[in-house]
Amino acid sequence: MKITINKKIAVLVCLVVFLVIALFGVTIITPYVVGNVSNATVITKVNVTNTEPRIIKLVVYPDPIILSPGNVTKVYCNATVHDYNGWKDVANGNRNATFYDTDYNWNDANDDNYHYINASCGNCTDAGAADGTNASCSCTFYIQYYANDTTWQCNFTVADGGGAYYWNVTRRRKSLVNHNITNVTVDPLIAIDVPQSIDYGELAVTETSSMKNATLTNYGNVDINISVDGWGGDDEAQGQNLSMICRRATDGWNFANISIGWERYAYNSTMLFQDMFNLSSEETPINITLHQRINDTNITFGHDQNRTYWRIYIPPGTTGFCNGTIRFTARPTPGENIGTDY
Repeated sequence: MKITINKKIAVLVCLVVFLVIALFGVTIITPYVVGNVSNATVITKVNVTNTEPRIIKLVVYPDPIILSPGNVTKVYCNATVHDYNGWKDVANGNRNATFYDTDYNWNDANDDNYHYINASCGNCTDAGAADGTNASCSCTFYIQYYANDTTWQCNFTVADGGGAYYWNVTRRRKSLVNHNITNVTVDPLIAIDVPQSIDYGELAVTETSSMKNATLTNYGNVDINISVDGWGGDDEAQGQNLSMICRRATDGWNFANISIGWERYAYNSTMLFQDMFNLSSEETPINITLHQRINDTNITFGHDQNRTYWRIYIPPGTTGFCNGTIRFTARPTPGENIGTDY
């Protein structure tokens, strides 16, 4: 009888333990299931990061670039930038551009002959895309008159407002920067700067003037040789073979003129009048070459600038106020391939 009771107790204990385990198992596996259901929900997540911009169009204006003699020329490098995060994301970022002669590198130091940087370009504006994802951005350069005549390149870089960050998983740097390049031609420029006038002052008959300086400067971007000719008065046809046409102060009558051979030039200030070169009505090359400027801070005498010296003799019979014209002509030096006949 004792054995039977113990067996019953053991069976009862096992049954209780089984029920407890079964109940705990149900609770762990399906804590949210109540009653008879046929679906369940799952929470989803994603971290959408910023998207890098793309320069979809890049143009330089003007094209070709025609430089301004002795001055700077404004050049625009205009970019159309697409950004899925919207054009304002581009407007809030940074923009810079490099404009350089393709014979050099984009990361060279600045030099007015071949390399310009705009490290902080102007604001971007809405480019008018229907979805508001395109921005119009512009970088401006001020190009000197002696910039090289050749093919140039604009390298435009844009970074949007997202900046740069690290991917969380790979820890690799993701840069929100894009760039693009385009080419343009800088045309050759032949130009010369000369004095507005040469004033010999007041002279008596048979008197020879003192030396007067006329400084010539290359205002273009190629090496040039200089020629000179002249005539009396303002009218070339009327003043042939004359250096001056003279008119009396009392009535403006043309009483006498000065022949062209009495006006002369030299390359130094110490040359005697009889040794100087006669002005001619025919274009005459003179022994002066003005090179392209290569110094960004100073005009270089003897390189892109030189001097000529002038005197005049007043022959007998001359009276009144006299005036004439001297023409300096710049032509490319031999070997300058500028693609145009001059």
